[in-house]
Order: sequence, then C-alpha cells, then structure tokens
Amino acid sequence: MKICPRCKEKKSLDEFYRKKDRAAGSYCKPCQHAYVREHYLKTSAVYNARRYALHLAYTMRNRKLVLDHLAQHPGVDCGESDILVLDFDHVRGTKHGAVSRMIVGGTSAQRLLTEIENASFAAQTAIVARPPSKAEVIAPRSGYIKRPAAMILLPANR
Repeated sequence: MKICPRCKEKKSLDEFYRKKDRAAGSYCKPCQHAYVREHYLKTSAVYNARRYALHLAYTMRNRKLVLDHLAQHPGVDCGESDILVLDFDHVRGTKHGAVSRMIVGGTSAQRLLTEIENASFAAQTAIVARPPSKAEVIAPRSGYIKRPAAMILLPANR
C-alpha cells in the first residue's frame, strides 16, 4: 500500500505506474493522467512554437542543400541549369521518398543527401519523354500529383 501525495488516498501498488528504479511512481494512475494533462495544457504553446521554428529551420536547410546541389549539377539529359524547369528523376538505388516532400518534411540532411545521390536532375520535358520504368508500369501512383521541384525549392512570396 502507498499514499498518493496528490489525492492523499491510500492505494495498492497496482494503482501506480511501475518505475525502473523503484516499485512505483509518485502519483497514482488517475493523478498521473491529470498531472500530464495539466502540464501539456500549461506548456504546449512553448513546445509547439519550438517545433514550428525547428521545422522552418530544417526546411530552409534542406532547400539550401538541394539548391547548392542543383547549382553544381545541371540536368543530365539536357544540360539545363534553370531550376524552374528541372525536376528529380530517381534512376539509381531505391527511392525512399520524393525529394520535394523530404525538403519540407523535416528530413535529416544525411537522408536527403542520400536520396539526392540516387536521383539525377532533368528538365520536365526530358522526364516525360523517358519511357516509364518497370516499377512505374507495375504500380502507378493513383491520385498523385507531381509538382515541379521549383514549387518546393523557391519560397512563396508572402
């Protein structure tokens, strides 16, 4: 038996969450739930603001990584260097995700760079003219709208 310091009731140890370093936590389960909820309501604005700021920082970092890569590597098939007409064409390795979504999705720099290394860059017309790969023929993406890379890379004018 143990007394919960929050509700001051005497309860069995089964009514407390177990801890690694001791038999039971400080508060009983209902009091622990109430404490966590209160803490969340009190601090959620700070956590959400930090999360939003980090998301913006990661997006800007990822944009810079891709823009730097595009500046050094023009389109493979056409030699085009204008990012407004270039798009990602995954031709090597396994595709783990769309680079344009990884840019704004908070993906780590290492994973983004790995995905970029598996892609070449080509003008939209060169990608459309290329015959589809076996995987694209077997499993086409229904309902997927492909956006040009420039829509993701260039910040919107607000």
